[in-house]
Amino acid sequence: MLKKIADFLPPPELLFAREETKEITISLSKKSIDFFKNVSKENNIPYQQMIRKIFDNYSEYYSQ
Repeated sequence: MLKKIADFLPPPELLFAREETKEITISLSKKSIDFFKNVSKENNIPYQQMIRKIFDNYSEYYSQ
């Protein structure tokens, strides 16, 4: 007989920490937007999230 154990995982809304964001307007080339939209579609990730991650990685790298 299997023993039931208590659920130890946090609820889904707590699995990924949300960072504070600030909305801005930025103009990017059509070529760049098309690239990110295509890659995001292939990987099922929102393209804006991908672009945000690039900016985050860049700023983190050069802030050290």
